[in-house]
Amino acid sequence: MAKCSKDTAIRDIQDLVDKNILIEDIPGAKRPSYSIVYDAEDLTQFFTDVSITEENGIQYLKALFMGKKPICERVLKLDADRYQKGDLPLSNLLSKYCSYIAENNRDL
Repeated sequence: MAKCSKDTAIRDIQDLVDKNILIEDIPGAKRPSYSIVYDAEDLTQFFTDVSITEENGIQYLKALFMGKKPICERVLKLDADRYQKGDLPLSNLLSKYCSYIAENNRDL
C-alpha cells in the first residue's frame, strides 16, 4: 500500500466530496467522518420508524423500509451517538447504512 502525506489525503478526500462521492457527516467537525453517496436520492422517503437501539452493548439502526420490511443494521457507536445528539442527519445515516437496501429492493 502506498503512503501519502496528510495534505495529499485531505486533498483526495475533498476531491471525492466535490465529486459527490463522499459526504461529510458533520460539516466542520473536529474529527470528521464521511459517508459514501450511493445514490443522490434522499432515502428518508423510503424509511419510517427509524430508531437507534442498543442490545448487549451494540448499537443498531432499526426502521421499516417502504412501510413493510423491517430493517436492523449494526451501526458504529460514534454514528449512533452523533445521530441521537442531532449532529448526524438522518439522510446521512440512512445513506451510510441502508442505501444498499433501497437499491436492491426498489420493486417492493
